Amino acid sequence: MSKIVRTNALLFAVLLTAGCAMPMDQGMMAKRKASYSPPETRVVYSNEASREFIDGVGDMALGLLTCDAIAKASQPPLIVIRPLETEGKVPFDTAKYAEAEMNILIGKAGNKVRFIDKETTVEANYYLYGVISAAAAPPSNNPARRWSFTYSAPNNLAQTAEGGQGQAGNKSFRFTLTLIDPRSNATLWKDECGFTPAEMPRNRGRSK
Repeated sequence: MSKIVRTNALLFAVLLTAGCAMPMDQGMMAKRKASYSPPETRVVYSNEASREFIDGVGDMALGLLTCDAIAKASQPPLIVIRPLETEGKVPFDTAKYAEAEMNILIGKAGNKVRFIDKETTVEANYYLYGVISAAAAPPSNNPARRWSFTYSAPNNLAQTAEGGQGQAGNKSFRFTLTLIDPRSNATLWKDECGFTPAEMPRNRGRSK
């Protein structure tokens, strides 16, 4: 008889323990799920120069080499490529873009131009300024539709070609190249292209 009592008591204790444990585990799991939040992420722009940028600068380089200041020069002019500037809130590092700009210009120049990136003891004939700025609708990279300017003096627009519309939204950017005569401060040539940099997610949570 005592063996049966002990067996029933043990069985009752096991059932009681299991009954109490199940709701507690479920409650703890629900609490963990409710308090869990995924790591914070934000989208950043890739620092690699986009194909749109490379193609656009390539087209502009060809246009630059055919402008009167260069095409009619008696000898290859010396042009200092100024450090790449940004205008407005541009959320990516411009180092790769500046490198791509320099390589494209030097590659296209041939023997028509001497491009350098620093001041020398020889006086430069011209300065080339590159600026990246945010644009809701940057110009198309199609040379037939892109904005193209030719200036004979500062703020004296001599010729303007109709520009096209690029991709809309604040993820699009405009790259402008301007050729300046340092003696007169005249803008001799100006052109621009649009591009949209690639995006990559950045995890702001703690890494394991």
